Amino acid sequence: MRVAAVRPSRTTACAFVFVGFISALTPASAQTNPAHSLAEKFSQAAEDSERKAAEAKRREAERKQAEAAAAAAVRRAEAERKAAAERAAYEEEMLARARAEAEERRALEAEAKRLAAKREAAERRQRAEAQRRAKEVEAKRLAAQREAAEKRQLAEAQRRAKEAEAKREAAEKRQRAEAQRRAKEAEAERLAAERDAAEKRQRAEAERRAKEAEAKRLAEQQEAREAEHKRQARVRLEAEREAEVRRVIEQFRLAREARRRNMPPNNSLGGPRPLIAKKPQVREDKVAVTPQRLRQPGRVTVLLVMEPRRSRSRGKRSGDPVLCVGKGCYISAGADDAADYFPRWKAMGPGIALGRRAGACRRQLTCVFRDIDFGGRTARIQPVDLGYLRHSRRRVQQVRQDGSCTVTDGQLHCAHTVVADTYRAWIVPEAIAREAGPDALSDALEEGLPVSQSAALADR
Repeated sequence: MRVAAVRPSRTTACAFVFVGFISALTPASAQTNPAHSLAEKFSQAAEDSERKAAEAKRREAERKQAEAAAAAAVRRAEAERKAAAERAAYEEEMLARARAEAEERRALEAEAKRLAAKREAAERRQRAEAQRRAKEVEAKRLAAQREAAEKRQLAEAQRRAKEAEAKREAAEKRQRAEAQRRAKEAEAERLAAERDAAEKRQRAEAERRAKEAEAKRLAEQQEAREAEHKRQARVRLEAEREAEVRRVIEQFRLAREARRRNMPPNNSLGGPRPLIAKKPQVREDKVAVTPQRLRQPGRVTVLLVMEPRRSRSRGKRSGDPVLCVGKGCYISAGADDAADYFPRWKAMGPGIALGRRAGACRRQLTCVFRDIDFGGRTARIQPVDLGYLRHSRRRVQQVRQDGSCTVTDGQLHCAHTVVADTYRAWIVPEAIAREAGPDALSDALEEGLPVSQSAALADR
């Protein structure tokens, strides 16, 4: 503030400079003028004030620099003091930790000695207990040897009986395999004949089109001849199909008679025929309730509602449903009898397609398949609509038994419905179906296998 008071203003300095410039332009005779002398004095005073101000600024900067150096030295000394204190505290903490670890190690060694003594006492008790158990095991082993000898004798007798039964079944299997081979050969011959007939029809169609291109004026006559030719072909095809069915039935009859003639009058071990076991009792729904089936959790009843196949004949609204499970298929025997099992090749073959067809569900879109063997809780099912030449195979689905099925007031209710594009189904445990009875199963099919609202929400 003192320096600012001594320093002249910028206007005064400019005035001095202007006066000096004017004085330089005046002639030499005017330098002895008193006004010129006064201007020089003022100029010299301004220069002295500026020099003093610069000197004051330099001294102030040196003072501030000295103060900053002193403060830095104080901060360094404080940091060194704190670092020394931290090192001393760290060394003290490490010494205390080392003493604590030594105390803990001594305690652990004492505990280890105590545990070793305890373990040694336990081992002595275990050895005594092991010796006692060894004596008991030896006594049990001797008893088990005696029991095993008795079981071996019983198993040997059972094995001999099973071998005799296996020989008999093997002979029957060979006979069935021979009959199946003959049926396959007949099927192959029929397919070859149909293939030749199809090729002949294709050649006839090509010739017909060539004749139409050459002579359009004979189109009506050609169409009449083609219609007559198709009618005769259908008649011949029907006659061939009926002859094939008669031939297959005759082959099965001959094979059955040959098997009966070749069967020995008594069993393979000799002696009189074995006594025929009594048939198990049958409930009102005519499905046999045997202890073996009650112990099998994979027995179910399948209720099926199937959409009709797409056919050119718009009036057809019926079907011939067959249920395939795994490598075999089932044909219904009604709501009160167990369904019949057939291998898949036989169920899809001409013998059933042209003869028995869907059994009790023939020309129907709803069907009850009783006493189906899933072999477990789940299985893969595929409904098939049998045709004479082609079968409508529906989508395969992995399904499981419906544990929510109940019988209330004589009505069957199941919460989970198997829904596919062309069919719906209920998978009812056989015990529940037996409790419901044939009438309740038929009523559920007539209602279309509805799904309750709560069950539908739970499924979503």
